[in-house]
Amino acid sequence: MTRGILWAAVAAGTLAFLAMLTATAVWMTVPERIVYRESSPIPTPVFSVEVKQHGTSFFVTPAQKKTLDRITKGTPVVWFGSLGVAVAAILVGAAAQSTRRARLS
Repeated sequence: MTRGILWAAVAAGTLAFLAMLTATAVWMTVPERIVYRESSPIPTPVFSVEVKQHGTSFFVTPAQKKTLDRITKGTPVVWFGSLGVAVAAILVGAAAQSTRRARLS
């Protein structure tokens, strides 16, 4: 039974770490692409929402702004939530391992 708990903890920790990596990659790439490649330097009927990056104004579509807001607000939630899962998985795995060692002794 403790071996199953140990492997479940390893799987949960691995998935949490992968979620953290994915959230970090999205946070580092998608806003850059939207703001610097897909935006307009001047307001137009389509590019009507202003965002500022490093003191410079860029204009994006409302859908792009929604994506930027979701990434900005969601990344810390995913990252720190996954960190909590990873820490819990480490603690559960360590407890299962110590229980297993105690049984073998």
